[in-house]
Amino acid sequence: MPRRVFVLIGDDIPHAPAANPQHLNWRTEVAALTTQGISVYAVQALNRRHATPFYRELAHTSGGFHLNLDQFAEITDMLMAICYRQDGADLKIQRYEQEVQQAGRMSRSLRRAFATMQGRDLAVEAGPIDLRAVPAGRFQVLEVDESMPIQTFAQRNGLIFKAGKGFYEFTKTETIQVRKEIVLQHRETGDLFAGNQARVMLGLPLDENARLRPTHLEEYRVFVQSTSYNRKLVARTRFLYEVADYDPSDTATPS
Repeated sequence: MPRRVFVLIGDDIPHAPAANPQHLNWRTEVAALTTQGISVYAVQALNRRHATPFYRELAHTSGGFHLNLDQFAEITDMLMAICYRQDGADLKIQRYEQEVQQAGRMSRSLRRAFATMQGRDLAVEAGPIDLRAVPAGRFQVLEVDESMPIQTFAQRNGLIFKAGKGFYEFTKTETIQVRKEIVLQHRETGDLFAGNQARVMLGLPLDENARLRPTHLEEYRVFVQSTSYNRKLVARTRFLYEVADYDPSDTATPS
């Protein structure tokens, strides 16, 4: 019979016993779960550095796993992988891993999760030279189902949005201002990159505005920072939303 597990998904540390209604102590609770043979899959979203020790201890104490969830859109594949892992048959999780890969849904964070749950070492993959990796907790990638202004899109998705905190997928000829940040998304891994090299790869000068036609980069999608609330997002594209309380000094490197 598969062992029971508790999957906890969060992005921060729990409240202290004196600060929650039932005065719960998480260490007491996880100890009780462990005595019942229930391990915890501690799924950490947004990779906040100060919260990482909590998720690691939670997993270690209970005999579970500490997993990182970079994109909320990956949650279904993450939960399915956990279910197959708990089924106890290595072949099932291996087959599901292949299914995710073949369907084009395999991101670097999911690859880390599959490796962690199967006890595999995962080789560190470096990004392209001069491209700066964007911290995993900075953006969420959202699908745009129909054309609409950024502010409307944000409101429909329950997002807190400020001008400059969103990046639209580049699809038509326009003038790209020098002050606007460019972000590239690797099509296979889902990794995000920025830096001056991103502009260079698109043929954009570093010190002046320039007119740019849609550029097909075989490996990357191109996103441009929007400083407008009314910029119209195009249907069937993607939108990078910068998490409202993102703090670059509090972002950990995924384990």
